[in-house]
Amino acid sequence: MALHEGNAPLVIKSDPQMLGDLKGASSANAVFTTKINSRAAAGSYTLPLEMNYTHLYQAAKAIVKILRNGNSPIVPTDSSVYIGDFPSGSIVDAGYKVLISGDAERQIYPVDVVVVHKNKEGDFVTSRSDTIGIPVGGKVNFEVISPAAEMNPGSKKVINVEYKNTGETKVYSAQGRISAVDPFTSNDDIAYLGDINLGESAVASYEVSVDRSATIKEYGLDAEIRYRDALDNTYISDTMKVTVNVNSPDGMTAVLSNPVYFSIIIAGIIGIAYLMYHYRKK
Repeated sequence: MALHEGNAPLVIKSDPQMLGDLKGASSANAVFTTKINSRAAAGSYTLPLEMNYTHLYQAAKAIVKILRNGNSPIVPTDSSVYIGDFPSGSIVDAGYKVLISGDAERQIYPVDVVVVHKNKEGDFVTSRSDTIGIPVGGKVNFEVISPAAEMNPGSKKVINVEYKNTGETKVYSAQGRISAVDPFTSNDDIAYLGDINLGESAVASYEVSVDRSATIKEYGLDAEIRYRDALDNTYISDTMKVTVNVNSPDGMTAVLSNPVYFSIIIAGIIGIAYLMYHYRKK
């Protein structure tokens, strides 16, 4: 927009100004600085106002695209949606899949929007970009809140691990998994957890065996959760630790787990059975 002197006794000291996009029924202000001639006669004067603009009356074969804005952590993965004819004043809804970088925080980030369309001459042109804000939720995080499992060398046991969703969003179709490494083995190391809302927890059960030669100490088994978000994208959580204490057996368990004692008991049982057999025979 530019203001001119015309035949008025004054000088326009301001350069032409850009008002940006003007939607229907909206308004904008432009301020121009002028200098009145000291010999100007009193009266009213008409100043020419020049306005240059482009008006999108209708877009044929329109495609609405979203683009990454600078270094924004929001990166579109499918950025184009075909909407066909796009008359002036019309409204359309378009959905897009985006990738959120791991360093994104809980706040609003920008993305740019443009419309690619065919003009009256049959050429495809791109509109001026507009910027919108996309809210990003908090991160997904889990914690193991169950107490340490207690086991003995040479034993097999089902251990229960309770996971809590300590993040800021719900997860869907979650699966828990542990990594059994020496001296542990497991043929049942994956458990279905289902949907877990924020602040809620779920319990996974795993069948774990401990080798007879295991050292008496505290062990940490790696655990992780595979889950889906609201857009059905699959993710894997950070690695967590499941604590398992391998303790010395006591009582009858200690006797039965010792091969020497166990052999003596078996020999005694066989001897008693043999004596009873001969006693009854006599």
